[in-house]
Amino acid sequence: MNISIIGFGEAGPVFAAQFRKTGAEVTAWDKLQEDASLANKQVEKTQALGINPATSMADALKSADLVVSTVTASQALVAAEQALSGLQAGCHWLDLNSVSPTTKQAIYNTVSERGVLFTEGVAMDTVPSKGIHVPLLLCGPQSTSLSETLNSLGFNTRAISDSLGSASTTKLLRSILIKGMEALFAESMEAAGKVNMQSEVIASLQATYPGLDWQDLAGYQLSRATLHAARRAAEMHEAQNLVKTLGVDPIMTSAIAARHQNLSDRDVASSYSGGAEPTIEDYVKAIGLSERT
Repeated sequence: MNISIIGFGEAGPVFAAQFRKTGAEVTAWDKLQEDASLANKQVEKTQALGINPATSMADALKSADLVVSTVTASQALVAAEQALSGLQAGCHWLDLNSVSPTTKQAIYNTVSERGVLFTEGVAMDTVPSKGIHVPLLLCGPQSTSLSETLNSLGFNTRAISDSLGSASTTKLLRSILIKGMEALFAESMEAAGKVNMQSEVIASLQATYPGLDWQDLAGYQLSRATLHAARRAAEMHEAQNLVKTLGVDPIMTSAIAARHQNLSDRDVASSYSGGAEPTIEDYVKAIGLSERT
């Protein structure tokens, strides 16, 4: 089986490595390869995993039996539109991006013009923490057969409906809670940092909910919120649209999107120093630096 991964950032390499491990021919394409200042680094990242770096989107698609899209929420439909001319009838497009059912439907409408099969998929946990064992929900007419194929290759998938929309709805409604916690930590700890009270706030949470390690939990939430702020904001805008479509005023979802967008606009992550997993203290320092730049 020839497999193409479109979007080779966080999730793409994990899935690509597993496909390659099972003997598949795997090619990857990422839009960063169009940036002269980033192209070499992106190609080296791809080659280091034993994956073939495509020279263009069209090159990535020319022999693909299965195309796995792992871009970002804002680029999910764009990627499908850009891929359209290179898609071969009969190949299968698996969209694993955190977008609304409306966007998934638009992607289906786009690729089906070429006679391409389409399955909607979502990851129900973070790929970096769960790796290949991350639960993937699939839906669509071919989702059951694709789920069986992927599970035989070591993936952890479950087909939940023949109709599109079920997987993305489940994912985004869950994400409101997950990304909402990140946004709450970001706002609370930034304010606490202004008066050097972050340790007191965390100690209070530890006393109220002793079953959790709030120091580690807060650090993890803050690192995810800042290192992936742009992606979080795009996903929450998709969730905002979904909630509104369902007839609910997206008061909280809009606020969550705004907080992640704020972290992205201030580029807090670029002010981190030290290790790859920032702590609460690293976050407070980074916030201060972002305000002075």
